[in-house]
Amino acid sequence: MGTLLSVDWLRDPTSLSFLFGALTIAVHSRKRVESLITPPRGEEFDFVRLLSLPAIVGKSVFRKAYLIYTVSLEILYFFMCASQPIVRVLADGKLEGFEGPAWPLTAALIVIGVIPSTPLFAQIELSLRSMAHSVSNIPDEFFERVTKLSQSEIEAYVGRDPRYEPDLRKFRKIRSLALYAGCSREEADKVARRTVGAELFARWTLNGQDIWSAGEFDKYRDILDVLRPRSESLKQEVKDLVAKTLASPVVRYVMERSKTSFESPIKDGDSQGIQSISAEILANPGSFSLPLQQEDIRSYLTLADLWRAKATEIGISNRRLSALFAIIALNDTRVMKAYLHPDPGARSRLDVVLGELLLLVRSSRSKPRPWNNAALLASFTAFASCVILLTAYHKVHAVLSPSRSSVGPFEEAFFTSASLFTSFLVAAICALFVRSYKIEQGTWTPFSDVRNFPLSQYGGIVFAATICAFATAIVWVILYQWRYDSVIGLLQIGQGGVLVLLGYYAICSLIPAMYGVGICVITDCLTDQEENLRGLKLPLYCFGAIFITIYILLETSILIEPAYQATFIAGLVSKSLFSLIALVTFTWSLRAYSQAGSRAVLGSAQPL
Repeated sequence: MGTLLSVDWLRDPTSLSFLFGALTIAVHSRKRVESLITPPRGEEFDFVRLLSLPAIVGKSVFRKAYLIYTVSLEILYFFMCASQPIVRVLADGKLEGFEGPAWPLTAALIVIGVIPSTPLFAQIELSLRSMAHSVSNIPDEFFERVTKLSQSEIEAYVGRDPRYEPDLRKFRKIRSLALYAGCSREEADKVARRTVGAELFARWTLNGQDIWSAGEFDKYRDILDVLRPRSESLKQEVKDLVAKTLASPVVRYVMERSKTSFESPIKDGDSQGIQSISAEILANPGSFSLPLQQEDIRSYLTLADLWRAKATEIGISNRRLSALFAIIALNDTRVMKAYLHPDPGARSRLDVVLGELLLLVRSSRSKPRPWNNAALLASFTAFASCVILLTAYHKVHAVLSPSRSSVGPFEEAFFTSASLFTSFLVAAICALFVRSYKIEQGTWTPFSDVRNFPLSQYGGIVFAATICAFATAIVWVILYQWRYDSVIGLLQIGQGGVLVLLGYYAICSLIPAMYGVGICVITDCLTDQEENLRGLKLPLYCFGAIFITIYILLETSILIEPAYQATFIAGLVSKSLFSLIALVTFTWSLRAYSQAGSRAVLGSAQPL
C-alpha cells in the first residue's frame, strides 16, 4: 500500500473496512463486558438481575472496565489485521501487502463472534473480561459497599440527629428484648442493628420518592414494587415477635429481677446480669415453679431461637435494601453532590444520618491495588523519558556514524519508545493480573529470598506476558513499515527471512515478560512483607537480572541472523533504558503508596 501519507486512506476499501471492524468491536464489547463472570448469588441479590452492570457498580467503574476490555480486544484485532501480509507470505509466498476489505472484516468477525462462542478459544475472551473486571474491582467494590452499609453501627449514626430519636429508642428496645429472651449481647446488638437498619433503608428506598431525583427514582419502580411486600411483611413479623416477648411472664420476671427496663439503655454490667438470669432459667427450667408457670417457661425457651431466626431473615432484607440504597445513591449524582458538597445555607437542613451513609457509599472501596496504577505510571514515565534520551542517542549516533535514512532521530525514538511502551505495559498488566488471581485462589507464594525463588509459579506469567508483548510488537513493526517504507519491501526477504524476523521478535518479547516478573517480585517485597532493601537497591537488582536477559537474548538473535548485529547496540540501549526507568518509577510509586498508608494508619491511631 506504500506510505501512509501517499495514500488517501479514507477512500481506500481496506482502510474503511479496518475502521469499520474496529468500531464494531468497540460497540460489541460493551455488551460483553456487562456480563458478570460470577454474578451475585443469594436471595438478597435476586433483584440485581433486573439492573445493568453500569447501574450496579457505577458508571465510572464500568467505563474503566469497558476501556480495558475494549483496548484488549482491539489489540487482538490489530494483531490479526497486521498479520495479513505475513500470513500470505508464509502460506503461499504472495507479496500483496494490505489488499482488499475481506481480511479486516473477517478478523473483526473472529474477535466478536468466533472466539467467544468457540469452546477452544472462549477462554481467551473470558480471561480478557476477567482481567478488565479484576482491575476495575468488579464486583468486589459493590460487595464491599453493601457489606459496609449493612454491617455499620447504625445506632452511632442515628444518635447524631434528634430527628432519629424514635429509631434510637427502637434500637434500644429490640436489643433489650433480645437480651431478656436469652440472646447474648453480640446477638442482641446484631438483631437490633439489622432491624433498625432494614427499616431505615426501606424508608430511604421503598418510600424515598421525596429524597431522590424523580427521574432516577422512577427507574427502580418495578424493583421497589417487588421488594415492598416482603419488607412490610417482615416488619410486621418483628412487631409480632416484640409483642410476644413483652407478653412473656418470664421476660417480665427477668426485667424485675435485673431491675432494668427496655425503655432505658442497658449498661454492660446490667446485660451480664440479665444473661446470668436467663442462663439460670434455661439451665434449670424445672426449678422455677414460683412465681412462674412451667408452660410460660417452656414458651420462654423458644424465644431466643425465634430472635436468632428473625435476625437471619432481617439480615437478608437489610443487605437487599442497603444494596438498592447504594445503587440509587451511586447513580443519583444530584443528591450525592448536595450532601457531599452542600451549600453553606442548606447545610443545617440536611439529614445528618443520610449524609453519613451517602459518604460511606462514596468512600467505600474494595481492597486497593496500587500496583496497577504504579505499572501505568511507570510505563508512561519510561515512554516519555526514552523518547527524549533515545532522540539524543540517535542524534549523537548520526553525527558519529553518518548514514542516509528517511527516518529522523525523533521519529525513530518515538516509534521505538511506543513499541516498548505497549509491550511492557501489557506484560505488566498481564503479570499483575495473574498474580492477583493466584492470590485470590490461595496459590501464590510471595517472594522472600532469591535462594528459594518460586520459579514454577512464574511460568504462566512469562508465557502469557510473552504472547501479549509479541502481538503488540508485530503491530508496531507493520505500522512502522507502513508509515516509513513499504510492507511489501519488508516481506521481500522471503518465507525464511519472515520466520527469522518473527523469531527475533518472539525472543525479544521475553524481555517485557521478565519485566513483568520483576514488578511482581517488587510488589511482593513492598506489600506482603517488611522491605529490607532501601533506596534503589531493589529495582537495581531486578534490572541487573533483566539486563543480563536482554544481553543474552540479543546475542542469541545474532547467532540466528548475523544481520541483527547492526541493531544490537540500539536494541540494548533502548530496552535497558526503558526497563530501568520503568522499574525505578514503579518502585517509587508503590513505595510512596505504602508510606502514605502507614502514615494514615498512624494518624488514625492518635488519641483524641
